Amino acid sequence: MEGKMSTDNCIGKKIKRITALLITAAIIYSLTGCVKESMENSNISSDIVYDSQDTTGFDIDTVRKSIIVKGVTLELPKKIGDLEDKWTYKKRETHYVDDTGLADFYYNGNEMFVAGIGNFKEGKEDDGYIYDIALETDDCSIGGITPNVSSKDDVLKKYGEPSKINVFEERGLYRYIYGIQESNQKPFVIEHSQMFTVVFYSENDIVQGVRVVYNTLND
Repeated sequence: MEGKMSTDNCIGKKIKRITALLITAAIIYSLTGCVKESMENSNISSDIVYDSQDTTGFDIDTVRKSIIVKGVTLELPKKIGDLEDKWTYKKRETHYVDDTGLADFYYNGNEMFVAGIGNFKEGKEDDGYIYDIALETDDCSIGGITPNVSSKDDVLKKYGEPSKINVFEERGLYRYIYGIQESNQKPFVIEHSQMFTVVFYSENDIVQGVRVVYNTLND
């Protein structure tokens, strides 16, 4: 009986991990608008890795505290219970595993952004945290970088060379990644725990979107 229970537990863990990975793909699509296509096509995405010591002007503590969404300032991580009464949200049931997932946030009834949330438990929702925000409109900014306004030169002058670059040829986009990228088995967090990413249009080097992830939740 013990052997069967042990086998069942292992199978359960594998199924849970596979489910988490599938939903992780969904959160990346929802938050960045950039998805790596099949790895069989090497022309679609390629990575360029730099020394990730971040000795330039990049500082995650500064970036995570300088988020502006349609005139409203935020910083990450943000405890949901600490949001003003003007804020409301709706959890996305189809993008949710355990206590981690996605939610749509509204301010005075106006849709503001989709965010990654963690430690979000039934009956204790106010103890949950926002730890991942991506923005793509010119009335928003992260770390002083504004989508559809700022350029690659603006980003390089402010933060220097990134620690990693992703190229998405078929989508006409490329992405700069700054910050810490550590392995983490928690759903949605994947390998990025404290990072700032900027997506550019390849044709003109203008910023398409910005994203900040700052996870300090327990594993």
